[in-house]
Amino acid sequence: MSPDRRRFLQRAGSGALLVACAGCNGRESVTPAETGRPATTARSTTTTEESAGQLEVDLDVTRYEYRLQGWELDPNRVRLPMSDATPVTDLDGPARDAVLTAIAEGRYETDDPPDAVLDGIEGLDLVVHDGQYYSISHTFTEYVVQPGAEVDPGSVPDDEVVAQDAEVVEEHPSVREAVETLTVSGTHSPRLEYRTLRLPAELESFLDRYGYLRDSQGIFRIRSSVIRQFPPHTLTVDPATDEQLYGRPVLDGSSFDDPSRRLLRETLETRRRTAMTVGEPDPFHRGVQRTDSVPLALERRVDRSAYVRLDGSVYGFRVDHVHWDRQPFDLSVRVADPGVDPDDPAATELTATNATSRSAELTVPGLVPFGVLWAIPDGEGESIQLWNDRFESSDHVAVEDGVAVPDSYQGDLTVHAGESVRRTYEFGRDPAAVTADEYTVWGSLWARWSTPGQGRYDRNAGIYPYELSLTVTR
Repeated sequence: MSPDRRRFLQRAGSGALLVACAGCNGRESVTPAETGRPATTARSTTTTEESAGQLEVDLDVTRYEYRLQGWELDPNRVRLPMSDATPVTDLDGPARDAVLTAIAEGRYETDDPPDAVLDGIEGLDLVVHDGQYYSISHTFTEYVVQPGAEVDPGSVPDDEVVAQDAEVVEEHPSVREAVETLTVSGTHSPRLEYRTLRLPAELESFLDRYGYLRDSQGIFRIRSSVIRQFPPHTLTVDPATDEQLYGRPVLDGSSFDDPSRRLLRETLETRRRTAMTVGEPDPFHRGVQRTDSVPLALERRVDRSAYVRLDGSVYGFRVDHVHWDRQPFDLSVRVADPGVDPDDPAATELTATNATSRSAELTVPGLVPFGVLWAIPDGEGESIQLWNDRFESSDHVAVEDGVAVPDSYQGDLTVHAGESVRRTYEFGRDPAAVTADEYTVWGSLWARWSTPGQGRYDRNAGIYPYELSLTVTR
């Protein structure tokens, strides 16, 4: 960072957030928006005050209908099924030998599988060896224990019911593992099926002795069965499919048309700060893109249900189609003071007005309602942070070496019908730092609101992207 840039960022500018309505004492008067009318695509406005300065700034705003995100599926940073793959070298000797035999010869076969092999491969879905991932399948006998239907406590004999934390459960590891799987634990661990390739004597005795389990939700029947297999038993290890590795289908990027592939690549290559970023961006943060249109095939195929392979790597993409005319806020921007002189930066003002007859909320990381904004030069030059005094005092913005970074959410800001929220940002505190003629600022309105007929806790929500274009005249 240059000394001039650092001095610019270390100076705090003036900024104020106003929640205004006509006739409010001690508050700026804002003409209430017409209530009850829907938002329209013509509601963003820009105005500029007259001023003379060393440099002058003009401002315009563009709203986009599509917001795209793209990210590489690095298994070291994203939780994927392949992240749980077990290295073959970590398996115990007999199990390791069986898996290596299956890799080399196509299958491992035995009439009487050793306990060490059964114990070693139990629960294995994926293994990795020499950089290759494999899926595991077998024809060994399986023992299945399932939670059955709940019963009335008074309808079953007490001596056939056992509590999930009873001493007979805790004293045997195999019994404890089965019971922990079958019963509820806390609020996020439901009753699940338990499977094993080998039924220890203590677990078999437990299942013979008790027919019901009691957990925090009640008493339920224990159901057990055997999926019997007959020799010869086999273990097969096959190269894993993309869906097994990534947990969902992986589409071939070459199957998309040229405009779609171009848009996907542009999304991945566009790494820039946005108002929705919490913390410092790192090399693995999501690529982002805004656009007015997306090819229909791309919008339909690329979503949370599939990943895409491009140029040998696998990526996740998200396409959000937003409708500015369905959300409650007017967005207007203006340059309150266009002149840029030493110690007298340009003042840019953003206003969001609730144009409906019902209250609505705005939120954003850091400082509501517009967040921490950056002006990015269209050509060469450094990014310039749009500054606001409140960065220094906010509990949700970290300021280090004069640079503000949103580090948490402040919560929702309620804007009543007809009211406006306004914030002023400074641009060009140090004219020497303003080296480009064109800058763009990516912002977002994150709105929440309800509509007539919705329940008390039903809310609409959306993130609405816009771009500020700053033109510098010298």
